[in-house]
Amino acid sequence: IRQRRLERLGTPAGSPAPQPEEREIPKTTERKPQPVPAPARISAQQKPQPQPQPSTSSPKLSSQPAQFDITEWESRAIESTLKVTIDLNTADATSWTVSYLKPLLNELEEEQPTHKALQTKKLTPDLIDQALIARLNLDPNAMMDDGEMLTVIASLPSNQTTFEYLVGAWRRARGQAVQLNKIDYSPADKQRGMSVINKLKELLLSYIGLTLQDPTMFVQTSDKPSGAIEFLQILIPDEASADPYGDKKSTRDISPELQNVPVSDLLADIVKRFDGDGLEDVITPIIELTAGQAKGLDLTGMLWRSIITALETLLQFKPIAGIFTTLPSFIPTPATAKSIENDSLLGPLIGLSTFSSSAPNIAKLYFSDASLDREEQSPITQNTLRATLDSLQASLFGIFNVLVRTSPLSRERVLDFFAIAANLNGHRGAMRVDPKRVSGDGFMFNCQVILSRFADPFMDATFSKIDKIDPKYFCHSKRLDISEETKIKADKTESDTFYNENSNKDHPVNFISEVFYLSLAFHYLGYHSAQRQSGSLKKHIDMIEPQLNAQRNQLLNDPRFAPGTPGRMFAEKQLEKQEILLKERKAAVASSWIQLDDPASMTRILGFYTFVTTWIVRFVDPSHQHPQKLVTLPLPDEMPVEFKMMPEYILESTVDFFIQLTRYQPHQLESSGKEELMNFLVTFICSPKYIGNPYSRNKIVEIMWNGTHPYGYSRSGVLSDSINYHKLSLEHLMPSLMSFYIDVERTGVSSQFYDRLNVRYNIARLLKVVWNNPTHRDKLKEDTMNSDKFVRFTNLVMNDSTYLLDEALGKLASIRQYEEELNSPGFSNRPDNEREEVQQSFEESGRAAGSYTALGGESVRLLKAFTAEAKAAFMAPEIVDRLAAMLCYNLDALAGPRCQELKVTNPEKYGWRPRQLLTDIIDIFMNLLDCREFIEGVAKDGRSYSKTLFERAAGILRRKAIKTDQEVDLLARFVNQVEQVRAEMMEEDEADIPEEYQDMIMATLMRDPVILPGSKAVLDRSTIKSHLLSDNTDPFNRSPLTIDQVVPHTELKAEIDEWVAKRRQAKLDEMTNATNAVDVLPPKN
Repeated sequence: IRQRRLERLGTPAGSPAPQPEEREIPKTTERKPQPVPAPARISAQQKPQPQPQPSTSSPKLSSQPAQFDITEWESRAIESTLKVTIDLNTADATSWTVSYLKPLLNELEEEQPTHKALQTKKLTPDLIDQALIARLNLDPNAMMDDGEMLTVIASLPSNQTTFEYLVGAWRRARGQAVQLNKIDYSPADKQRGMSVINKLKELLLSYIGLTLQDPTMFVQTSDKPSGAIEFLQILIPDEASADPYGDKKSTRDISPELQNVPVSDLLADIVKRFDGDGLEDVITPIIELTAGQAKGLDLTGMLWRSIITALETLLQFKPIAGIFTTLPSFIPTPATAKSIENDSLLGPLIGLSTFSSSAPNIAKLYFSDASLDREEQSPITQNTLRATLDSLQASLFGIFNVLVRTSPLSRERVLDFFAIAANLNGHRGAMRVDPKRVSGDGFMFNCQVILSRFADPFMDATFSKIDKIDPKYFCHSKRLDISEETKIKADKTESDTFYNENSNKDHPVNFISEVFYLSLAFHYLGYHSAQRQSGSLKKHIDMIEPQLNAQRNQLLNDPRFAPGTPGRMFAEKQLEKQEILLKERKAAVASSWIQLDDPASMTRILGFYTFVTTWIVRFVDPSHQHPQKLVTLPLPDEMPVEFKMMPEYILESTVDFFIQLTRYQPHQLESSGKEELMNFLVTFICSPKYIGNPYSRNKIVEIMWNGTHPYGYSRSGVLSDSINYHKLSLEHLMPSLMSFYIDVERTGVSSQFYDRLNVRYNIARLLKVVWNNPTHRDKLKEDTMNSDKFVRFTNLVMNDSTYLLDEALGKLASIRQYEEELNSPGFSNRPDNEREEVQQSFEESGRAAGSYTALGGESVRLLKAFTAEAKAAFMAPEIVDRLAAMLCYNLDALAGPRCQELKVTNPEKYGWRPRQLLTDIIDIFMNLLDCREFIEGVAKDGRSYSKTLFERAAGILRRKAIKTDQEVDLLARFVNQVEQVRAEMMEEDEADIPEEYQDMIMATLMRDPVILPGSKAVLDRSTIKSHLLSDNTDPFNRSPLTIDQVVPHTELKAEIDEWVAKRRQAKLDEMTNATNAVDVLPPKN
């Protein structure tokens, strides 16, 4: 054992003992002195004699230093520090609290018989090493016959380990230094005394390091665990292992030597002694044991706080921080998503959270009876847990911040840690996540928070560092693996080719870019994944809970399950299991909201995504100067290739966050972020093709619509003012929304029909919001100059209105039938399955009716607004007839004989407001009644129009006071004009129209014949334009066709015009002498 110790200390075992003036101590690396805190308490016998104090009345202090015997002081300092002596009388006088080193005395007598210590019986500085080894060799379990040694052994402190003895001696050495500095000794004496103390401390620290690495090198006089684990007793306080919420108290037996140890000073001395000389061997076990204490903990105890404090204490020393990230356990290999959370040094601490997946005790303790109404959550519980989380996250960031600043190598290892964690958790981006394959929500969320705090410095309000973010990051760095990620506008083959051809690993990547792209990944895999899973679980609960309630009611009321019967008992047990499971799921959702809805976290995430929206707009801005110079819209058709190759989750997570924010916490935008969000929304509403994912495109409109909802005490939405006054909004929003309405016709996904209706519903409501702004209306008028675009827009609005209202009216008629069936006398006697089927169909019809009436009503109101402002645009031949037919059809449903079929018991439940719908439809008629083309269009409608219909409608308008008498009179005049045109048309219809002049589809007289290039068929221009609005193919051979490809048939048109002119002249000749009492028709526009 002695041989091993000496080899570790660098002294050959067989070398002779050095003379006092030649003896060396273990080599140390010279370092600057560390500041020393207040000294530990020392015993009375260690205190020097009090020195005379100068008189308070004297203006001058004595300049003479105190006199003392330095040799005597050295011996006393050595013996009191090590608690040893070679004088038997001294040991006896102290009741053997000082160990008598008889073996050392014998060794001196044999090897150095002339040493002065044999005469004085006092230890000298050259004997410090031998004295310390002799003390460490005292074995309380040794068998011996020497009575003196038996007394020494029996007097040793009970159950004391080598480490405890060495730390106690180190503390006493520090006390000696404090006492020496307090007394006015001469500089030479002080210097000599300090050299002895330093030698004591250095040897003690050397042996402390050795026993931490390999405690078997020394005699261990205790059964207690020894080695690095002993250091935890001074790093982690004893009270940390107690349970503050229960009766569990610490049972750890801590030696007095280890109580209140100035651990920072001890670590400072260890670092100074071993830096460059095996520090990693000493400190690695301490680091791993300290970090390992966090496994299995949750936030309900106090131990995790002490562990973090211990790590902070260790990492305040740069050499230790440098070692920390080089340890294999910092990033375990081979790593998995689970191992990097559970087995890495910091993973268990990062994983602390309120999510039930990692902290089921929190869900059980605080949310066992939770309601899933956000307004009913306990603010005390929420604030307490959120404050705890904030403290945890701040501490974790502090640890990583120290590591990042330690060295370039350490910084790279930290970045590798986060990147590997992100790469291993790519599966979290899926709609359905297998929890066994991924890290927990808490781990990913806290990683996100840490990275966000790193991003804070470069996310300033002026975006001064936005140009530091490398747009070619994924070409220059392979740290994040995006090979399997969907790209914004490229398939896998295209992206693989691009990155293979443009990869440049030698290009340096700055820290700002690293943090930014890692933050993007963790916001997607952390917050968004957790939000999606929590939302899915809540939807499942909302679906299951009514079913369980229905089962409970059925069980109570069903005579087949009488109380006490086996069937009743079995059914109740099964139901109780389901209800317990339901409560656990509710608790899981409520506990997840602690972090997902945390206002402080939302503010931080908002700040990040505000920066991201600005960065994205700058990316696609051709000048790349946004926001210093506002982006110019619309964007070019060709987007930057680097943008196309970016992971889709960058856009997807940004859009999803603002959907969540504007839906549940719109007030967060009151203080900041509105301007940047509006820039982003208008840019991509104006250029939707830049977003490949149709769902994300549609959500952009939804964000803007959510922002118009009144919230709190506000009468308007958080974005309402911005929509009406934002520069880009005023210039581009109105035409962009119309274009978006057209472009959403085909999304390319299976649910495109319903997605299209939803996004158009949001657009219609947005247009309603901006309609009162004259600037927006002026933009609409400008856009009507682009007749083709506006015609397509109005055609789609009419199509939607026709379909939605037809569906709504059909569902309402079905609801009336189901109500009659449910209320019929014999319904209760029908079999259970039939009654359940009818009830289910009734409820499904109700849900569908509510959706269709809402969507259809918005489409009609959109037509009402547009026909009032831009009526000329609706007079296009391919539009006006279809608009007239649609209006007459719906008027017939509301005022004709069919209206009785639409009376339901509770119309408000389905959003059915027939009076409002009738008003809107009549308003459209009123907007257009002075247009000759519209009059002719109504006259042509042979399906729904009748004079009787309008008379019935006029009666309702008068009776319900929906319109004034003057307005009803205007409507009656309009009907007279329609009747006049209708009579003229009937006369024309009776005439034989030459077949070659008839439209091949409509069988009506062509006014502007054109030839289709593919099929060579001849149609009226209005007919083919109407067809192409919904189908871009030749109706006869299905070949692709656009309106600019048709060929005017000028010769045929001339013949038709001549034929029509002759017929009109003949009719005029017949009516020359006839009188006509009908109103004069307005001229055509």
